[in-house]
Amino acid sequence: MNKDRTLVLYDAITAVREEYIEEAAAPCRKVRRWGAWAAAAACLFLLIGSWSFLQPLGFAIANPFLGYFAGRGDGTGGGGSSQDDTAYHCYAGPVLPLTAEETGLTVERSVEYDFSLYDVGLRDDGRYAYLRSRQACLVTDSYTLTAGEAGTYTLYYPFAAALADDTVLIPSVTVNGEAVKAELLAGPGGDAVFSWEDMKALMGDDYLGRSLEALPRLEERVTVYALSDFRGQESETAKNPTVEFAYVLDPARTAVTTWGYNGGSNDLQGGKGTRQVGIRDTRGSAVYLLVLGEDLTDWSIRGYADGACETLLESVGATVTRYESTLGEMLALFWKNYREDYLADKLQVLLDKDTLVGLSCQVLLERSSNLLAAVRTLPFGLEDVFDEVLHRSRVLYLRFTVVIPAGEAADIRVSLVKYPSYDHTSRGRERRGFDLAGKLGSNIAVTRLEASVTGAEYIVIYCQNFGFETAYGVLKTTRVTLDPNGEHWYMDVGTAPMKEK
Repeated sequence: MNKDRTLVLYDAITAVREEYIEEAAAPCRKVRRWGAWAAAAACLFLLIGSWSFLQPLGFAIANPFLGYFAGRGDGTGGGGSSQDDTAYHCYAGPVLPLTAEETGLTVERSVEYDFSLYDVGLRDDGRYAYLRSRQACLVTDSYTLTAGEAGTYTLYYPFAAALADDTVLIPSVTVNGEAVKAELLAGPGGDAVFSWEDMKALMGDDYLGRSLEALPRLEERVTVYALSDFRGQESETAKNPTVEFAYVLDPARTAVTTWGYNGGSNDLQGGKGTRQVGIRDTRGSAVYLLVLGEDLTDWSIRGYADGACETLLESVGATVTRYESTLGEMLALFWKNYREDYLADKLQVLLDKDTLVGLSCQVLLERSSNLLAAVRTLPFGLEDVFDEVLHRSRVLYLRFTVVIPAGEAADIRVSLVKYPSYDHTSRGRERRGFDLAGKLGSNIAVTRLEASVTGAEYIVIYCQNFGFETAYGVLKTTRVTLDPNGEHWYMDVGTAPMKEK
């Protein structure tokens, strides 16, 4: 089988190019060779399927087609745009444009992607040891800002992130060469974002305006049952001493949620439930059961030898304290403990307690305007709410002010670490995506827009629509002028082969 026909068959199987699919679908002229084609197709399916299956398991298996197909065609590295080019299993979001509270501003914008530390491990550069990935890119987003009239302007720099991300993702901002202190704001969260199209849908109309709206507060009264001062020791007969809180309620008038428990059961029809926690899992802290609506009609605690809760042990137990509070106050308490214990270096620590409580209330009310109904949708308690707040896809803003004198301009430079979008399999583990948004969510008019690449020798380009000139993935030009009214640009990159010294 000649080389060209092999490529046609591969593209037909993997749906790479439509014209090849149509060609491969045409009847073969030499019927007697059908068996050979079938055998080749079977081998290719087996090879591709095995690679896709084994890579997620950690097998270092190279994609046999990756290097060759990256340099196919005219050697430009790709210039077309499709959903496949912008959709990833993990989408990091684009570099987003500066926006303002006021109108009448114009900018000249220049965005530099610095790949000189793209594979920092190969160059043993200790300055960036904090980077959790060898594929981080350092971005400098520069603006020359002018205004129709002199004044003080409030600016917002957006970046895509989740509150559970590392604080290293916080951009740094300078105005006329001097560092400024910016306030962090969290935009509303949405469904999982896997592509540029998802990002556009998330931000929609006036995302900044929605980010500035007052967050809801939940002042509904709750009855709290706090379990503390746990007692019980691990032994041969008590492998995992466990405390069970059992209760009876009226399911029509009462809803229960928890914090800190790790097991339980519900019998809503019978109006009964249990919650269990292993003593070793409490780490000496209290666990909580919150009752909304009418109080429990009965409750009790029991101690067991392990999490199966079958062998009773009187030596295992806890102290129960009952009191009343509000749901908002309890959420504030849980956020305080959670931040101190688990999230000291995550973005959420830069938000104040009231914001985190408001985001939690927002998540609950999105489930149902009836709070009892909303609480009943939480399979694992308030930890579900915290998980949504921390891991939802969202855009955050840095808010700062700048003074623009009459007839002058302000030079604004934003520096940020940008981790790539990536696929677990399919397009190859080495391929990583970086993209740029033009006007999404911004009210500032762009008069000139440039993009550039530094450290081009450390990467290869698999596909892109920036317009960089490439030959078989190698960048030949590193600076391009883009359409100021354009919407979106992307590049899919990999690590350049190491050169022999």
